[in-house]
Amino acid sequence: MKYLKIAVLLVFSLVSLCSSCLKDTLAGKFLLTDEIKSQNPFTGGEKLYYISDSSASYIFSIALRNDQIHEQPAGINTNEYYLIEVDQTSTAQDSIINKPELFLEMAGRINRAPNFRIDFSFSNKGRSWSFDLPLSIERTPFIDSLEIQGKWYYDVYQNELDKLDNRAYKLYYSTKFGIVKIDFSDGSYWELEKIEWTE
Repeated sequence: MKYLKIAVLLVFSLVSLCSSCLKDTLAGKFLLTDEIKSQNPFTGGEKLYYISDSSASYIFSIALRNDQIHEQPAGINTNEYYLIEVDQTSTAQDSIINKPELFLEMAGRINRAPNFRIDFSFSNKGRSWSFDLPLSIERTPFIDSLEIQGKWYYDVYQNELDKLDNRAYKLYYSTKFGIVKIDFSDGSYWELEKIEWTE
């Protein structure tokens, strides 16, 4: 009987020890601060009007902004996980073929600065740009001021990619107005004409 009690106690101890080993463990949080999220001026419902150097007009309707926190495993054979925050804004989807689209994503990254990805797609001219967050005039390439369509924009961040065919290569971004200009490698460009803000 004495050995049975010891055996039951040992089995109970092993089961308790193993069950505590199987519990998920938070390894770290990589969340976005309010300061970072405020660098995307859109909340959803805005309309952005752009005009090209050839006077063609393009309208983007911003869909709802979506902010999520999800778990990401720390590895293959581990029960540890990270919390990663992702904040996404995109243009409304419709059935028009070759309609330009925008996708903006801010995301926490494990052991690195959060990332801000801006995707522009339009026919075969689209590109994707990436910035480390938060955007700051100390760390991010910027222009002190830029005149577009008769309006001055200040502290405009820029990101330049290699020139490819007639694709977009240079992006100008304002934390108050979003994308203010896109340059294409063939010398053409799109400029922000106006924004209809939501109430």
